Amino acid sequence: MQVSVLTYREHTVITVEGDINIYNVRTLKEAIEGLMDGSVQSVIVDMKGVNAVDSTGLAALYVGKRKMEALKGTFALANVGKGIADLLRIAQMDFRIIEFNPGPLADEEE
Repeated sequence: MQVSVLTYREHTVITVEGDINIYNVRTLKEAIEGLMDGSVQSVIVDMKGVNAVDSTGLAALYVGKRKMEALKGTFALANVGKGIADLLRIAQMDFRIIEFNPGPLADEEE
């Protein structure tokens, strides 16, 4: 799994490529936690390149969502495939799901 962080207008976008599972979830957790210092008001996790998420991945996303809510910010999942959307629905996880395409104007940050 690869994770990159971009800034697009007022949003910070975490782009994930590959499956999210117990073996690599730490990378995603670190990317999310690195944004929880109060300086970011909107986090979008772009899931376009994700085909599967296990329970540890769901937990990492949910913890990020809860932390952003505690900071009075927003947290959304973007470009979620049907299989993952079905899993979120079955698990009764109330993520905001959007379609998002930042295009070539996004500035990459490390």
